[in-house]
Amino acid sequence: MDTVLTPAALEATKGLVRLILQREREEKQQEPVGGDPISAELRRQLDAVPREQLLGAIRRHRLECLMHGDPIVAGLLPELAQKLQRLARQEAMAALALNSLTREMATLFEQAGIPMLVIKGIPLALQTTGSPTTRGRGDLDLLVDPKRLPEALQLLESAGFEKTYGASCVGSYSLQGAYSRFVSIELSLVRLGLPRFNGQVSGLHRCECTGVDGLLLVVDRAEVADR
Repeated sequence: MDTVLTPAALEATKGLVRLILQREREEKQQEPVGGDPISAELRRQLDAVPREQLLGAIRRHRLECLMHGDPIVAGLLPELAQKLQRLARQEAMAALALNSLTREMATLFEQAGIPMLVIKGIPLALQTTGSPTTRGRGDLDLLVDPKRLPEALQLLESAGFEKTYGASCVGSYSLQGAYSRFVSIELSLVRLGLPRFNGQVSGLHRCECTGVDGLLLVVDRAEVADR
């Protein structure tokens, strides 16, 4: 995805999100909805933004699953309806793969007797939306005791994972790698040869900082490449 994200596209996207969440809140509280729910300001913002830029902002914030089934969004953005539906399906598939990986890692670490905590990911999706797929794709962040790092690495490598290079706490002597080691303690791993979806599988190597006293293992997962 090489679309340039503009401030106007981001503001319009935020306006759509506010509209969806407001409608959900009103429906849950059974509040009467009067008049046109779409403000003149939101219409102006949407009219001023090219649709590809708007789609880029939606994808940047992983909002495809939130927006594709909303009737008001479909009415406002009919030219994006099919793209949003296709992208939302891909995000849901990737989220299901992440859900499976989360369960696999939970079982793996439990059986090995190594305490770990899943950060964000599927638990956050369930907590905030009630669905494991609404937040779409993501990597799997596992927090473990630094003293158990050798065991955790050996366990992950036994399950087919390999340490990656780049922005992680080991393996990289670049400026980015050195900075990563300075600001956080983390290690990225990826498992190759995972099942393919309708597209090219690529590893997502994401550097994330943690302020807690632990080591963050960023376990990558397969994803559908941007098309």
